[in-house]
Amino acid sequence: MKKVMLVEDEDFILQGIKYIIDWEALSMEIAATAHNGKEALEIFQENPTDIVVTDVEMPRMNGLELLREIRKLNSRTRGIILSGYDEFEYARTALRLDVEEYILKPINEDQLRDALIRAGKHLDELDRKKAGNMEDKIGWIRFLKGKLAREEEAKFYQMLPEIEEGEKVYAAIMKIDTDTIENTGGMMNILAELQKLGQKLKPIYLAPDTLFLLMYMPQEAQDQEILDCYGDVQDHLESSFGIMSFFTVSNAITEYEQLPTCYKTAQKLQKYKMLEGYGSCINEAHIQDRKSQDVVIDETMLRKMILKKDKEGALNYIEDLFINNLESEVNVEVLYQMSLKIAMLLQDIKMEYKLAQSTNLRDLSEIIEKIY
Repeated sequence: MKKVMLVEDEDFILQGIKYIIDWEALSMEIAATAHNGKEALEIFQENPTDIVVTDVEMPRMNGLELLREIRKLNSRTRGIILSGYDEFEYARTALRLDVEEYILKPINEDQLRDALIRAGKHLDELDRKKAGNMEDKIGWIRFLKGKLAREEEAKFYQMLPEIEEGEKVYAAIMKIDTDTIENTGGMMNILAELQKLGQKLKPIYLAPDTLFLLMYMPQEAQDQEILDCYGDVQDHLESSFGIMSFFTVSNAITEYEQLPTCYKTAQKLQKYKMLEGYGSCINEAHIQDRKSQDVVIDETMLRKMILKKDKEGALNYIEDLFINNLESEVNVEVLYQMSLKIAMLLQDIKMEYKLAQSTNLRDLSEIIEKIY
């Protein structure tokens, strides 16, 4: 829902505007009202809105002065002017301030609704462009892996919000199932949606299916609270776009020099998608009690099943291996070792029976890459 502020010194006009528009139908809500520009500016400084609908002539600060001050604070906010004066000088000033519409009183309901719709579309376009700029992967991965020289790192720190006093940062990796992202319009729309959320959140584009997220929270916030906040973001995106995603969250940091460690932790946890599945949001606490054990596979029996072309028996045996290990809450490394042992066995059979030239069989390197 886009937030709208109404600014009008005549209360009956203010109330009229509130009720002549079906705000919900426009995916908008009235977040604030004010009776003069000074009051409106004070409100905006505390709680910025997406759109400001303001009268021109008001006490203490007129509408054009208000929009000029708002432009200094937030160039994204759209402005709509209401005026009882059909004066060229007002209109020319409004044009310089990039106002969406200059509407003369008495207010025409359809004209105001159309202006609001245009303002909403303009905001969406601005958000998409801003998100698009983030897609330029100017070394973010190398930065997060700690592979840049100190002087190169400085420009990346400048792109990040300042960590305020009494604040800490939780990093997360968001991995999206590629089969579900195709119908969303791509990562651009997801980035634009993230920028609209209420949390102080910084998304960084890493790949067509991967985002690195930074969430800024008070020092007193607990790990579970942050996990719940990321879970809410995940639920919102999945329901809005019909995607499936997997979130892994690192520990808290108070300075950006620790980001490579956060990235390494979140990346390591991504392996647990095999155990947890899409739709999950986890941190290190989820894996602390998982057990490590030797991988036991009856390779002789599995080999016999394959050579006898007992496909059902072989698949059932492999499925039982995974289910038994999952039920015993093993470390994810156990499942990787098991997968690789089975892949090696298949490769041996393939080589022994000279099936290497078959076009419908995958190479071992391809299988291992897919597993990881």
